[in-house]
Amino acid sequence: MSNCIARSSAVGRKKGEHIPCARQSGLTLMELLTVLLIVALGWFTLLPRLDPTDRSLTRDKPLAEVNDLLARAGAAALSCGRFQELRVERQPGRLVWGEEAVRLPSGIAECRVNNTPCPAGGAVFRVYAHGCMDRLVLALFSGERWTTADLSSRLVLANYQGSY
Repeated sequence: MSNCIARSSAVGRKKGEHIPCARQSGLTLMELLTVLLIVALGWFTLLPRLDPTDRSLTRDKPLAEVNDLLARAGAAALSCGRFQELRVERQPGRLVWGEEAVRLPSGIAECRVNNTPCPAGGAVFRVYAHGCMDRLVLALFSGERWTTADLSSRLVLANYQGSY
């Protein structure tokens, strides 16, 4: 770099004469900043939730655990080619599949499987090999309502209030 500066100084040079400088290997500052900008835009596009203190992540944790159980049941249904049955237990407030169980954050106030009210003890619903499951709606005592996502074997937080 110092060689370039010495050769391009105005001392002993005719006006308007340009002495080309040998290009050094590496990136210029502008090229480096452009690459960093592109990487940063891609990073924030792919990972929009980078805040580790985000409270919504801890709030959605029980729903994620339930969806994880449903995903494992769906994978088992796909591998054996036969539906898997899961049980909703209203009293302890949990979902059970075989030996695995996921406890819900609060008790189940109301439950419906295929738009039919669940009995007091609970109900059975199925996860099918083609990736769908019976229509399930859970109203928790905390006020949250979880319902089946369309054409999926997972639950989502319902945004409506009122009756089913």
